[in-house]
Amino acid sequence: MIDKERQNEILYYLEQRYPHYCDGTELIRDDHEDLDFAILFYLQEHGLIEAPRLGRTAVGSFIISRVIITSKGLDYLSDDGGLSTDLQLKFNNVTVQINGDSREFLLELLESPEIPQEQKNKFKGIIDLMTEEGLKTISRSIITDAISNIPEHIAKTPFYLENIIQSLLSS
Repeated sequence: MIDKERQNEILYYLEQRYPHYCDGTELIRDDHEDLDFAILFYLQEHGLIEAPRLGRTAVGSFIISRVIITSKGLDYLSDDGGLSTDLQLKFNNVTVQINGDSREFLLELLESPEIPQEQKNKFKGIIDLMTEEGLKTISRSIITDAISNIPEHIAKTPFYLENIIQSLLSS
């Protein structure tokens, strides 16, 4: 339903007019009114634009007055994430999200050529027995350690998984 190309057209249009509001009717194409309003609602819900009067009347007609891109919208368009990224780095706020299966993430780590096949088989067997919550805990530990000890982590990668699994099994 949401046309990403049109979404970006709207954001770039608003970026060119920033820091001024534009008349919202400039953003609505006659032949795509429903789609354009849906995109504006979507962008507003995500905080990328501000549109104080964006809605529908009792009879279903759309209402729009003025629209402006927000700082979040400007940062979204920025190749480097804009000021938001700079501020996150300055204050060391790092968020890591593993999308997908923790089991797959850990199995991919085992593909390292430095890990002997016997250890790979042993760890794969242990991973297959673990719950998803246990796998998430191991994944978080690996990522947290990797971020906080990047130079040291590079040197110890082949042995790290074994140490984590052994410490979890012994506790």
